[in-house]
Amino acid sequence: MAGDGDVTWGDNVIFAEFGKGPSGKRGRKRTTARSAPATSSTIEKLLATQDWAGAFTGQQRRGTSARVAVEPRTTFARWVWEFIIRGADSGRVHRGEKYRFDGNVLGLRIADGYIIGEVQGSQPEPFSVFIRFPRREQKQTEDVLRWLVNNPSAFTEFEHGELPYEQMEMLLCDGEEHIYSECTCPDPAPVCKHTVAVAAQLVADIDRDPLSLMQLRDYPQRELQRRLQELTQLRNRTAPKRLGLGGAVREDPTKTAQKSDDAGGNDGGDNEQKKVAELFAVEADYWGNDLERVSVPSLEVIDPLTVTDRSLLHEALQPTCVISRETIRAVADLEDCWQHLQESLSLGQKEH
Repeated sequence: MAGDGDVTWGDNVIFAEFGKGPSGKRGRKRTTARSAPATSSTIEKLLATQDWAGAFTGQQRRGTSARVAVEPRTTFARWVWEFIIRGADSGRVHRGEKYRFDGNVLGLRIADGYIIGEVQGSQPEPFSVFIRFPRREQKQTEDVLRWLVNNPSAFTEFEHGELPYEQMEMLLCDGEEHIYSECTCPDPAPVCKHTVAVAAQLVADIDRDPLSLMQLRDYPQRELQRRLQELTQLRNRTAPKRLGLGGAVREDPTKTAQKSDDAGGNDGGDNEQKKVAELFAVEADYWGNDLERVSVPSLEVIDPLTVTDRSLLHEALQPTCVISRETIRAVADLEDCWQHLQESLSLGQKEH
């Protein structure tokens, strides 16, 4: 092979020039590792220097990291992200962001105060990630919902993932609290890259649907809407009704009629007897002992798993599973439970 120079690896000759030398004579030219390669391309530079990392500029690396970096858009997502990665170093944060960008997060589920996810790592089996947020009493969440009902102008911002600082502390966590995370990977760090990947996916989901954060406080979207409607109706019933600009409070007509009757004194004794009779009737019928007993009809025993549409059953179990194939295991568990229940009922009937 002929060429202007030789490419070497260590002290071994990879390519040697067999041709005429400068003197015009044929000969073999030997090149060692101390000879500089006469090439400028990136690939040949890699082969010559054996420095794979040095062939790429820092600007290219920074561009890659900026492309996969997590940038929360809403207050909900920003609080979740900052509190989770607070215990992680920059290297694990970067690798976790890239894991999520590459699609290694197989799935996640939001439960009451918990985040459960699965991430495909370097091993065949995916790693399970468990994130626990600080506990909140139901009253604290109810206080946030009541604040929303009393401030209707803030409800639109709430639907877009925005709440004031005090309400975020009451709903999620405050500055002195910490989020606990655990992963089945061998990394001993308090927050590993798999946890960061699940957090990055969670942030993306919250930015896409901000009200999904309320599942952390056991308020799915339908339950959240129902509870807000109840609190709104309760507020409208208890709020004083005013007439015109004078600010006079409208009185209940039934109460007004009762007051006028009491003032006249015509049938005060009859009203008192009615009240006593009502109290006595409620006390006597409290447990329903005087009611006719209900006859229970005999029912036909059927196997619900046999008559149920399996596709609908798998669809109903999907929210309780992290990945789709876990629904198969869930259906099998239901079949085992039904079999044990039937056996227990048959044994109980034999004993009687």
